[in-house]
Amino acid sequence: MPERERGTVEGSVVALVVNYKTLELTRQCVQTLLAHYPFLPVVMIDNASADRSTSFIAELASERDNIHAQINEKNMHHGPALDQGMRIAEARYVLTLDSDCEILRAGFIEEMLKQFENPRMYAVGELRYKNRFGYTYGYWYADPRPKWIPYVHPYAMLIDRVKYLALPPFIHHGAPCIKNMRAAHAARYAVKHFPVYDFVRHHAGGTSMAHGYGFRGSLRLKAGFYVSKLYDRLVGERAVDVRYPRHAGQAGSERSGDATP
Repeated sequence: MPERERGTVEGSVVALVVNYKTLELTRQCVQTLLAHYPFLPVVMIDNASADRSTSFIAELASERDNIHAQINEKNMHHGPALDQGMRIAEARYVLTLDSDCEILRAGFIEEMLKQFENPRMYAVGELRYKNRFGYTYGYWYADPRPKWIPYVHPYAMLIDRVKYLALPPFIHHGAPCIKNMRAAHAARYAVKHFPVYDFVRHHAGGTSMAHGYGFRGSLRLKAGFYVSKLYDRLVGERAVDVRYPRHAGQAGSERSGDATP
């Protein structure tokens, strides 16, 4: 990476990783990130894991000046912990990374950061379109309809922290950014699709697969599913399967994926 670009990234961006009892995944995530961006500041939040993953984060922070560890005494769940990290971070831009991500190569943060030359840009990453309950209607290559909410998936998202702090926070939800993205869309901020999957492998087998969303979160998801189904019938929409093959999405990646109100 050229020195000029590295300085721009490390002076403008903070990475944010939330851990809950996923030692091996979290270790792989942060180690592969630091292998490509060794001086990038990283905020690591442990959601009261009280296991070896907590010790790993604390030890890493004691060894490296660019790692900030936040050890929570209570499990705040993923969305609220992301919000906590957004408030801890001091940079203008925050790169959110799920703990089950593996960084394959460098260069993506620089390219994502360039999109913020547009003063209305809010978030950059893998773009989806959702309904107000968080269910997916389409991806960046779809022709969005008026009621669709542009939603950048936070598994690997670069977001403007200053704009974020003026909007509703991330929440405990299967789609933790949904209220925030809806408000950003209403505020006429722009979001943009970027093929981050070419640089970051999202294993999608982290905390939610191993530990679920908690009792209240699970109830909320089930209630949201049925309300969403009813909503789809009323408005004539239909949610799609979010477990789509990556290559199917990439086939349509020639579309820019801009989402501007």
